[in-house]
Amino acid sequence: MHGTNNTVNNVDLWENTVSKYLEYDLWDEINCYDAGHVLLVPMYYAFTENDQEKMEDLHDLFERYANYLKEVEYNYRYWNLNHMQFNFLASNYINLCTETNSVNRIRSELLDYLYDEAFFACLLKREKYNIDQNPQNDYLYAMERDYKAGRPTADLYQFHVTILFNLKEFSDNNEYELSEERINKINQALDIINRIYEEDVTFIEGDKWLLNVGDFDEYDDYAYMHYNDIESNMQPKEQENTTWDTSHFHRIPVFLQIIKKANKGNEEKVEYYNRLIKGLKEQFIENVLVKTDEDHDYYRTTNFMDSRNGLYRYNYTTQKDNAYLPYELSGTMLLGWWTFLGNDMNQIYKEIYETFPLSQNAINTYVGPNTTRERNKYVQWPDYFENGFAELNCYLASEINID
Repeated sequence: MHGTNNTVNNVDLWENTVSKYLEYDLWDEINCYDAGHVLLVPMYYAFTENDQEKMEDLHDLFERYANYLKEVEYNYRYWNLNHMQFNFLASNYINLCTETNSVNRIRSELLDYLYDEAFFACLLKREKYNIDQNPQNDYLYAMERDYKAGRPTADLYQFHVTILFNLKEFSDNNEYELSEERINKINQALDIINRIYEEDVTFIEGDKWLLNVGDFDEYDDYAYMHYNDIESNMQPKEQENTTWDTSHFHRIPVFLQIIKKANKGNEEKVEYYNRLIKGLKEQFIENVLVKTDEDHDYYRTTNFMDSRNGLYRYNYTTQKDNAYLPYELSGTMLLGWWTFLGNDMNQIYKEIYETFPLSQNAINTYVGPNTTRERNKYVQWPDYFENGFAELNCYLASEINID
């Protein structure tokens, strides 16, 4: 029998997973992508619950990161998605320190690095170095270019602008001055992302909505979504009215909360983002989430945000003659990020938590076609779903209070 959650207590789960995982240099090439994913919920829980022991684990991580930054003379390195995710985690950490009166634990090397590199990605210059850069490396330029061309707004660019907004929040609450040039870039970023979430959103029923409808129609990742299983002689075709896959979209709840906060002082905009958060929660719970039934003892999500559930990424570069079958993008739900939609999501994650230990069918579905990249043993799949890490994240997601 699976479920019932007769496992070790959650203190042991933290010590057996998060504490041991944090001993690694999680900012390095192997770890930075996954660390940005799996640590956000534990970090929010530790700080919002003012759990000093757990907070200390996170302080130690970012102090070691600061030591690393002090020891290496870092030159500009194109912030790809992997590095962006870890530094997104760091940008949330500094604001959680503000909220818990522990700003004194933030090392200056970390602050200087975050500000220098985040603004370098749109100003193409740093205060410490004079380096000429290709304008194509300007993330704000690229985000607006894609938006005007009718292309989806890459999560890379959304990570970047939300980092900028986190840095602005830190500066507003602490004595960390922003130059006029940097403030102008933040205002530009806010203007662009607001236009995207106003003009690229399609309301479909009440407050429910989808993003970038039709913008993925010609994408190779979607070319076989009209199939529900891998068949012989399958033929690709251009799709219609496609929208985001549920795996990539799991980041959006956190982005929306940060963008809403960046619009404080503009009541109309804040209310609009409240509507988006409410509508996305309704869309997720009613049209994407699939609860347990007599044949499935685990929670699932459809592969796409409009509830379609066909193949995703057939013949992707790392999975020839393979694809994500229906429901096989469900595993990202167990990172816990959907809880940032608030309220009802706590109960959803409580119910998911109660399905542990997971059945083999659940694990097989959550893993799907596994990645071929090297990963840390604590977060590689299927281990993540078996060693207590996913279980802990679901428990913590059920406890976090989101305003």
